[in-house]
Amino acid sequence: MAPDMCLVCLDLDYDKFAATPGLHGEDQSLEVYPLPRYRINSRHRVAAAADGGCKLCSVLTEGMLHCWGDQAPRDVDPRPHGLDFDDESDSSDSSEGNDEIKQAGRRRTGKQRKKQGAHGVDKDKICIELRPERTLAVTWLDTLWRSDFMFAGIHPRLEFYVDAGNPRPAICDAFGRAPGVTSGIDVKSAANILTRWLDGCKNHPACSGQPAKLPRRLLDLSQAGLPRLVETDTIETTSTILPGYTTLSYCWGVPGRDAHPPRTTRDTYRARTKGIEWAELPTLFQDAILLTRALGCNFLWADSLCIIQDDEQDWIEQSATMADVYSLGYLTIAAVAATSPSASLFDERRAFVGMSSRRPRESAPPIPAADFEPMTTHAIEYPGPPSTGTPAPVHVRHSHSHTHGFVLASGGQRSSAASPLLARAWALQERLLSRRVVFFTASEMLWQCREGFRCECGDMDSFSAVLPRMHQASADYKGTRPRDWDSEGASVGRIQHTLAQLARGQCSAQQARDVWPEVVRQYANLTLTRESNRPYAIAGIARRIQEATGDTYLAGLWQEDLPRGLLWVGLPLWSTKTRRRLGIPSWSWMSRDTPEARARAWMMNKCHDNFRADPRLRVVAEGTFCLKKEGDEFGAVVDGQVQLEAAMRRAVVTDLGNPITGYFLLKFGDDDCDDVGQRVDLDCAYDETEPVRPGDVVYCVLLGTDNSEERQEPEEKSGQSLVLREVEGRQGVYRRVGVSSHPPDLFAEVPVAVVTII
Repeated sequence: MAPDMCLVCLDLDYDKFAATPGLHGEDQSLEVYPLPRYRINSRHRVAAAADGGCKLCSVLTEGMLHCWGDQAPRDVDPRPHGLDFDDESDSSDSSEGNDEIKQAGRRRTGKQRKKQGAHGVDKDKICIELRPERTLAVTWLDTLWRSDFMFAGIHPRLEFYVDAGNPRPAICDAFGRAPGVTSGIDVKSAANILTRWLDGCKNHPACSGQPAKLPRRLLDLSQAGLPRLVETDTIETTSTILPGYTTLSYCWGVPGRDAHPPRTTRDTYRARTKGIEWAELPTLFQDAILLTRALGCNFLWADSLCIIQDDEQDWIEQSATMADVYSLGYLTIAAVAATSPSASLFDERRAFVGMSSRRPRESAPPIPAADFEPMTTHAIEYPGPPSTGTPAPVHVRHSHSHTHGFVLASGGQRSSAASPLLARAWALQERLLSRRVVFFTASEMLWQCREGFRCECGDMDSFSAVLPRMHQASADYKGTRPRDWDSEGASVGRIQHTLAQLARGQCSAQQARDVWPEVVRQYANLTLTRESNRPYAIAGIARRIQEATGDTYLAGLWQEDLPRGLLWVGLPLWSTKTRRRLGIPSWSWMSRDTPEARARAWMMNKCHDNFRADPRLRVVAEGTFCLKKEGDEFGAVVDGQVQLEAAMRRAVVTDLGNPITGYFLLKFGDDDCDDVGQRVDLDCAYDETEPVRPGDVVYCVLLGTDNSEERQEPEEKSGQSLVLREVEGRQGVYRRVGVSSHPPDLFAEVPVAVVTII
C-alpha cells in the first residue's frame, strides 16, 4: 500500500475495496458484469480524514453534510435487517474491510456499546460503494430515515458524480460521470427527451414495426380543437400503414375520496364522438394529450374513455384485447407517482429519501408512506494544482436508485407507497406487454422497452447494458447466484426479458412456462378495486404465453404444467382474514383472498425451478376442465375441476398452531410410532367456512419432489404434496386446503388413486 494512501477511503481504489459475499452471493468467480465493491466506514472517520487533508474524504464529507446535515436520522434499530455491523474498524486494506462485512451481526462488548446509540448500533455507519462506469454511492447503513417500519434496503443513499457534459477532468474517476436531472419538467422538455429515446428504440428489432390492428376505439387528437372518441374502423388513411397511438396507464383514484376519471357510458357515448370539452378532462388526461401531440402522434387510448363503462359486454370484449392494445401501441405513458387523474405528469419534482409510517386513524395499524424532499443538486468545487487546472466539480444528490428499484420491482409495500400505480394489478400487464413505456416518477422519467432501460440520471442506461448478460448467466449458472438476480427487480426483469423473447419468437415453450410462476408472484400482491376483475387483469400475459405454448389455461394455472402449478403457497400464512373466494375452484390461487392490503397473498411456488413430478402422477385430461362465465378462455370461472391419478395417503391434523406460527402439523398413519410433525401450509387457516381443527382427517396427494442443488443426497430431497379434504357426501371428490413438505419415502409404498379436486 502506498505510504500516502488514505487509510479511510483507500483513495477510492476499486481493487482495494471489498467484493462483498454478504451482499452479492458467495461465489464471486462468475464475472457477469462489473460488480460493485464496498467499503464499510463511519461518517466521523471520513470527516476526520478530511480534516487531515484527504481531498476525497473532504468531498464525501461535504456531500453528506449538505444532504443529511450533521444529525443522524431517527434512531431505529437496524438489527432485523442483518445490518448489525461491528464497531468501527481500523482496517487499512481490502481484506480487513471484507472481514468487517463478513462478521456483521457479532455481539458487541460493553465498551463498544458505550460508543454507540441506544439500540447498541453505531449511528453513523456508512457504506461507500464503487460502481464501475456508474456514479459513486454512499449509503447510511445503520439507520432508517424517519421510519417506524423495518423496510430492508430503504436506507438514506446519496450518489456522487461529475456532470457528463463537463470536459474538465475529475478529481477521481471513481465518481463516474452522469447527466444532471432538472428539478422540474414540462411538455416540451419531456418530448425532447422522449424523442431521443424513441429514435434509439426504433432500431431495436423487438420494438420496431407498425400496429397490425387498432383498438376498437381511440381518442382522435389530430384536430387542434377538442379531442373526440372515434371508432377505429372509420379512420380514413391514405396509407396501408395503420396510425400509431399512445396508451395511458394511471390510477383511477380511491372511490369516495377522489373524483372518477371521465368515463364513456351508453348515455355519453354520442357526445364523446363529437368532442370532449377540455375542462371536462382532468389534469393527467390533459398532460397525456399534450405529450402525445408533442411526439407527433394523433391518437391516444385510455380505458375510461375508450371502453363503454356501463356496458358489461363491451367491457368484457375490450378487456380480452388488452394484450394487443398495449403491445401494438407506440408508447405507454405510465403516471407512476400520481394517485388519481387530478395529478399532473409535470408536477414539481421531489427526491425520494425514505419510508415512514402513517395511521389513517388512531386505532388503525400503521401503513407505509414515502418521504420526499425538494430535488436539489449540490456542486462541490475543489482547487487543483496549477499544472492541471481546476477539476470538474463533484455533484451530490439523493440517489435515484430506490425509485429505479420500485419500478423494476413493481408493487411491494415500498414501491406502492412511493409509486402508487405500481400497486395496481392492471398496471403489471400494461407495462410488461407494452413495446415501450415511459414512467413518470416523482423525481425523473424512466424508460423501458423490450431491449432495455433508460433514465434521465443515466444509471438505468448502465444497467441496461449488462442486462442481457445477467439474464444469460441467471439461466446458465448452477451455483449460488448473486442476490441481485433473485431480487424483486430481477424477477420483473426476467419476466420482461422472456416476454420480449416471446414477441420475437425466440422463446421456447418451457421458458414461457417457467416465467409464469414469477408473473403470478408479482401479480397476486397487487390491488384491484373489484376483486372480481382478478382473472381479467392478467389475461393479456396469459394469452401471450398460450400463444407460445399452446397450453390449456385453467384459472391461473396451465394443464401441461399442472403438478408444479398446484404447489402455490399464499403468504403470509398467519393472516387471520384470508378467505376462500366463492365460485372459484379451491385448487386455483385466485381462490385465496386477503382483504388486508399489507397482508395480500404473495403467491410463491414451493419449488419453482427444481420440481420433478412423481412418475406415478398423471393428469386425467378428460376429467380436468374450467368453465368460464362468458366463454372467454381467460375470463371469470364459474366451475372447474382437476382430476389426478396419484399416490394418496391419509393424514390427521395434530396441532392447529396459531396466527403467529401460521403453519400446522400432520400425522401420517394410525399408530403412535408413525411419523408425526410433517408441516402443512394451509391456504385459509382461519376461514370459518372451511375450518381445520385437531383431529380432522385430510388426504395428501404426492405431486413430486424438490430437487434443489443444495439437496444433494436422496434423504435430503423433499416430497411435495397437495393437502385435500373430502367433500361431504361426495366420495372421491375433494377440496384443496393447503400443501405439505415431507420426506418423499412416506409415499414409497402408497397405492395410486383417482382424485377429483373442485
